[in-house]
Amino acid sequence: MPGVYSKAGTTIRFAQGTEGDHEKLSYEGPQGYRGWCTYELEQGALVIHAFDAQPQGQGLGTVLMFETALAAGKHGKGMIHALSVAATARGFYLSVGMHPEATQAAACAGAGLPREHAATYVGERNTLHNTSAAKFRAKGWS
Repeated sequence: MPGVYSKAGTTIRFAQGTEGDHEKLSYEGPQGYRGWCTYELEQGALVIHAFDAQPQGQGLGTVLMFETALAAGKHGKGMIHALSVAATARGFYLSVGMHPEATQAAACAGAGLPREHAATYVGERNTLHNTSAAKFRAKGWS
C-alpha cells in the first residue's frame, strides 16, 4: 500500500492505479503538489514510461522514486529501467543511483557524446530504495 509523507505541515498521499495498459503510482497534495510514475512490469524489471514530480526542488522526485522502488520490490523486480529520459531529468536519475544503460552509453561514446546522453537509465532496486530514502529524508520528508 503506497505511503503518506509529511514535511513542515504539508502532507502528500500516494495512490496506486492504472493508466491505459500501464500501472500508475501517483500523489496529490496542496498547492500544486502532484506527481506520477507510469510503468509496466517486464521480466526482471519495472520499466518507467513517464515520471513527473511537482513542484521541483522539494525532494518529491526522490519520494516518488522511493515508492517506485517499493513497487518494484512488491512485484519481485530487481531492476528499474527509465525509458526516454529527457536531458533535463538526467541529473535526477544519476542522483538517485541510476546510470545510463551500457549499450546506449557506449554508442554515445562512439559518437563523441558524454555517456549521460543515453536515453535509457537503469538502476538496481535496492540501491534506488536506499539512495532515494536517504535523499528525501535529508530534505525533511518523513
